[in-house]
Amino acid sequence: MKRSQLSLELLIVLASSFSLLLALTPAYKSAGEKTRQASVDALQEKAFAETVDLLSQAQVFGRGFETNASVYFPTPAGFAFDNKTQSLQMHYANGGKVLSKTLGFFVSIETIEVGKGTWQIHVENNETIALRLTPIT
Repeated sequence: MKRSQLSLELLIVLASSFSLLLALTPAYKSAGEKTRQASVDALQEKAFAETVDLLSQAQVFGRGFETNASVYFPTPAGFAFDNKTQSLQMHYANGGKVLSKTLGFFVSIETIEVGKGTWQIHVENNETIALRLTPIT
């Protein structure tokens, strides 16, 4: 009798533990997704800041300046330049977010869309500052 009672109690404890784990699973998934989105945002912001920094260097060092850098994009992104406000914009798929920075000078963008992965940023100043991104294989 005692053995069967212990087995029954053990089954009850296991069942309640399993139920508790099932109840907590959505909370863990939600926290994991928020952490992933925060990581993507941080990496995209870093890539955008590096791009803006290279463009600013081209403006400061003037005509004939040319540089390259490798940048990682965790999700596909798109670049645009607003001539009216002279601002560079980058939009990406993590909730349709847009990063924007007013530069105060004009930029010609040769590559508008980039995919997930590491890309080479090429910036040059030959009267007009040009931005070109190419995938690194």
